[in-house]
This record gives sequence, C-alpha cells and structure tokens, in this order.
Amino acid sequence: MNKTVLLLFVALSMTACKSTLPQPTEGVKRGPVSEMIWGKAESQSDQVSDDVMAEVSPRVQQSRHQNVYDEGYNWAYFFTAYRKMSKYFSYDQNATDLMRIYYPDIYTKYRNDEFELASKRQAAVSKIKQTTEEFDETRVHQLFTEWDFGTYDFEKSEFPLDSLTTTTSYSFKQDSLRMPSNNFPREFRLYFTNPEVIGNLKMDPEAAKVFLQKKKNSRGTINRELPAMFYFKLVRLDEGEGIFYAEILDGEVYYGKDDKRVVKSF
Repeated sequence: MNKTVLLLFVALSMTACKSTLPQPTEGVKRGPVSEMIWGKAESQSDQVSDDVMAEVSPRVQQSRHQNVYDEGYNWAYFFTAYRKMSKYFSYDQNATDLMRIYYPDIYTKYRNDEFELASKRQAAVSKIKQTTEEFDETRVHQLFTEWDFGTYDFEKSEFPLDSLTTTTSYSFKQDSLRMPSNNFPREFRLYFTNPEVIGNLKMDPEAAKVFLQKKKNSRGTINRELPAMFYFKLVRLDEGEGIFYAEILDGEVYYGKDDKRVVKSF
C-alpha cells in the first residue's frame, strides 16, 4: 500500500469515527486521539478536570483590587501606620526615641555632643516625617493565613470554618532584644470589624464526603488546615490601646498549600 492510499485510508477512518462514535462528555479533557477526531476543546471550560474540587472552582480568581500591599507585616509597618493615623503623635516629644530606632548609628556617634545631636536629630525627624506622609493608610492590604475546618454539619450542609471573629486579632510586637528602649506601644493588634462575611464551607454531602477523603492521608489522618487569603483596609485606630480595626473586602480559601484551587470565595 503506497503512502497516498494509506493517507486516504486514515482520513476515511477518522471521518467514520467522527460520524459513528459519540463525542467526549462535556467537561472531560480530550486526549490526543480525541483531538485528532473532534479537534481541541473549543472553550477553557471543556478542559476542567472531573475532580470534585476542580468542579468547585477550576482556577484561582484574579484580584479586582489595584496596587495591593503584600510585602509582609511587622511592628515597624504598623508603627508607620500608627503615626500616619494618629491625631496626637508628637514628633518633637519623641524625636530622640525615633532617632534611636531609625538612625541608631548616627545617634550613637553624636549623642555626647548636644549641638551636633540636635542638628542630626532634626534632619532624621524630617526624613521620618516624609516617610510617614508617603504611607497610604487607605491602600488595600493582602494577608495570607491558614484556617481549620471542623466536623461536617449535616443539617446545614456545611463544614464550620474556624476563621476570624470580632475577638480574633493579629499581634505585632517590638523585638525586645534588638529594639532600644522607647515610649512607643510595645505591641500593635489588628482586629476585623466584619468577620461574618467569611462564613463556612457550604457543600452538599456527596461533595463533602469526597472532599474529606482527599484531605486524608494513608494513615487515615485528616488534614483540616486550609490556606486562605483575604483583602482588607484599615479603617480606625485606637491610639491609647495601639489597636487597629480593619474591614475585610473579600478573599478565598484554597484546597491545599500546593493546590490553589478555590474551595470558597467570600
């Protein structure tokens, strides 16, 4: 059989297959043979896995927020926010402490000469003020964390999610070993005003059963920890207590550390 006849035979065979065989079920990824007969899937949704978690959400959602801050949080970050949002913070009264924290080498070098120190202190405070003014307290923040899910509630068809409450806070403390003594708050705490927007993991019993099985290892231990990410904005500062209050904007809960399929959006 020469090459021309062989190619004609293959083409006729594919045409026959296409007209006599049923097309692949919608939602199942097409293999190389199916692609030869029917072509590649026409839409992205045709390529979704039949895994139950992929059916919950096949991909990570894109953020609708612009210029999001996600470079980490510590005491120094919230101290800058504290100065920006404060109504009573005095740079003059706290100039020496500010210099000791932000410019310790310059302070050490000139601390025994009050005239040189006064000049250097004024320059240092001016730079700190500029940094504070450039801080955008209205920006959207992004925070990654982990929450546990509890035992399935058959009456409500959901897994309770141990996320945030009005009494839950994140704490940011001074490094007592490295930080020079000062009169600033030793700790800042971050509370959220609307944690109820997060909710629980709504899931019908069949999907919940499969979900739980996939969180179980070979020894039967269930990993109930779920990575989560949410966006928030600072809305208020309690200066006397060093407490920040923030509003949750939206977020997502993921299947696992290495699997960023979305289990829940809020």
